[in-house]
Amino acid sequence: MDQLYNFISTVGFKLMQEDKLAIYEAVGWIIASLPMEMAATTLRKYAVDIFTIIQSVQGTTPQHNQIIIGQLLL
Repeated sequence: MDQLYNFISTVGFKLMQEDKLAIYEAVGWIIASLPMEMAATTLRKYAVDIFTIIQSVQGTTPQHNQIIIGQLLL
């Protein structure tokens, strides 16, 4: 999971939207199969990055939802 996290963190922004969605879906399946404590730690690690992006743009413009979606999926 650490290698996948490093890949997403460093190369993820270069991927096409469909590829990102597929990777995050796969990460979700992996996290779901982990023991509860490990799943919680891993989910927190991935979620913090997403929440940071949301918080940095939230409320800056009337279209902030579209900006957030663009940042997460592009």
